[in-house]
Amino acid sequence: MAAFTNKTNSPSVDVVLPVYNGELFIAEQLDSILIQQGVNVRVLALDDASTDRSLEILRRYEKAEPRLQVLCNDTNQGLIASLSKLLSEVTAPFFALADQDDVWDSTKLSQSIAELRKGFEMVYSNVRLVDEELTVTTQDYWSDFGIKPAGAESLLSFVFKNPAIGHTIVGHSRVLPAALPLPQNLHFHEARLAAAAALIGEISWISKPLGCYRIHGSNVVGPRKQ
Repeated sequence: MAAFTNKTNSPSVDVVLPVYNGELFIAEQLDSILIQQGVNVRVLALDDASTDRSLEILRRYEKAEPRLQVLCNDTNQGLIASLSKLLSEVTAPFFALADQDDVWDSTKLSQSIAELRKGFEMVYSNVRLVDEELTVTTQDYWSDFGIKPAGAESLLSFVFKNPAIGHTIVGHSRVLPAALPLPQNLHFHEARLAAAAALIGEISWISKPLGCYRIHGSNVVGPRKQ
């Protein structure tokens, strides 16, 4: 479990983490978020009425880690409702999306925020695909799947061949009022956030993978293990 360190003069970012039956991998993801370099992180995690030990693990981390705040749904609400609730709790200048089963590189947030500070409202990044044991199966998701990054001028790309996997998105919190609340029938929250960012300014991307996207039999969305 990562130790708390406050980084003076570093940017503050709220990481939103929806959780549902994530006991197998949630600790690794939390650790990778809490050791982020060059930023002050707060993790807002929401347990969506898990039936496994997810909430127990989250509470254990919360007790030891002042940067983690755990919310709970009494009944299962689904990803979109949980994500909407979490994003409404963001107060830091920057926000980032996280999934329960991935692992971030230690400079993911600092590199993403450095890109935002060039004049962009939202940024997303490439990933590596890994299996349950974090063995790399694809070094470059975009290249191997024929995906081309796109900006605010090509919002349809975020619907039809989305380059912005949700858990790679980092943005200025000022884009959230235009995106929230997320409609309950929403299928592509990435496209919704991209459209909100485009209302204000530009969208950028980082071609270098900044994390590991774990593919397994229980993925809620995205490529699945065959």
